[in-house]
Amino acid sequence: MAKAGLLFAGTDDGVVLFSNPGAVGRWLRIGQELRAHMIRAVWALVDHPLVVFACTAGAGLQRSDDGGQHWRQTLDEQLSTVVGHPRTPRLLYLGAADGRVYRSVDAGGRWERCAPVPQPSDAAAYLAVAFEDPQRLYVGLGAHVWVSADAGDHWEPYGTGLPWGLAALAASPIQPGLLYAIVEGALYWCAGAGERWEQIAVQYAPLAAIALLAGKAPVLLAGGTGLARSTDQGATWQPVEVSTAWNGPVTALATAPYHIDTAFAGTAGGQLASSADRGRTWQLLRQDLPPLRCIAAARLA
Repeated sequence: MAKAGLLFAGTDDGVVLFSNPGAVGRWLRIGQELRAHMIRAVWALVDHPLVVFACTAGAGLQRSDDGGQHWRQTLDEQLSTVVGHPRTPRLLYLGAADGRVYRSVDAGGRWERCAPVPQPSDAAAYLAVAFEDPQRLYVGLGAHVWVSADAGDHWEPYGTGLPWGLAALAASPIQPGLLYAIVEGALYWCAGAGERWEQIAVQYAPLAAIALLAGKAPVLLAGGTGLARSTDQGATWQPVEVSTAWNGPVTALATAPYHIDTAFAGTAGGQLASSADRGRTWQLLRQDLPPLRCIAAARLA
């Protein structure tokens, strides 16, 4: 059976579904579900990509078992993040809008609340899973980041000096303990639990999205009024090209778990674009979508 790509674009008006039959790069729009709901985060299981989770505004955690055609609520919570790890696909984490963190060890069949962080906050919880260890979980709350080495049973503070307003986290795929965060549109990085958060200058601030392409030479992507890439952990940046001008700020970035060179980007103006060369160049896929907030890519074998 030929491979087929799946793409789930979370927007201000539900999840827009795309299919790439034969994985030849021709993305076809096949549906739009959960209409009238803002989608804050979306995640497809790596080993069963027809199973998809969406964090919605007003309808809690939604689950689909048929690639996004039909959905049902599985958790009645206001959620900000859903994340997992390709090496342990049955272990999933949720970040809630009130700072709580949940986990599932059976691919979303049941959810349990993780231990509260030592300094609770009403801020939304943004999560990142360590590339080297699926049990190592980071959570950002307002102006603080916490790390757990045991999937959320215990927490320790990570880094100091971060301003209030954290809105995204990403973990380095090659340097354990190196994190990136977006705070009030600015990019920060921290090299370890006992280190200070330091701001990184990026020309397209205010930023709204970050993503990391894995590999021996990782690529850091940052999206805001435009899109830039860095091959030296954020020390220097290069603007990237797209086949047509960006329509509004870049608000969503995602990498493809099935290929280390592939990434996707979405804008507040409803554009969806893809890159097959580690973010150097981009091709526009669609430009008639609602404002994009998140993207998940998957592939059926």
